[in-house]
Amino acid sequence: MTKEDIKAKMLQIIPHLQYAMEMAKKEGTPGLAITLTKPDNSGRIVCQFRAEEFLSDLMTLVDAPPLSDEHRRDAQAKELVDAIHNGVLPWHLEE
Repeated sequence: MTKEDIKAKMLQIIPHLQYAMEMAKKEGTPGLAITLTKPDNSGRIVCQFRAEEFLSDLMTLVDAPPLSDEHRRDAQAKELVDAIHNGVLPWHLEE
C-alpha cells in the first residue's frame, strides 16, 4: 500500500472522527482509547489520550479539510444505519 493509498483511507474516515468529536464535545472532553478485548467481549482500556490534538495532527498530516455539511450528514447517516443494525441508539440520542 502506498502513502497515497493510506492518505486516501484516512481522508475517508476523518469526517466520521470529526463528527464524533463534535458530539462528544457537547458533553465533555473528547478522548480516544485503545482497548483490549477478549473473545468473551470482556476487556479493559489499556491506553487513553486527548482526541482533539490527535485528530488535529492527523488532519494536518493528510491535508484534510474542515468538516463540511455534506460529510456531517454522511457521518450521521452511517451512525444511524449502524445503530439500527446493532439495535442500540447512539449515545447522544438516548435521552
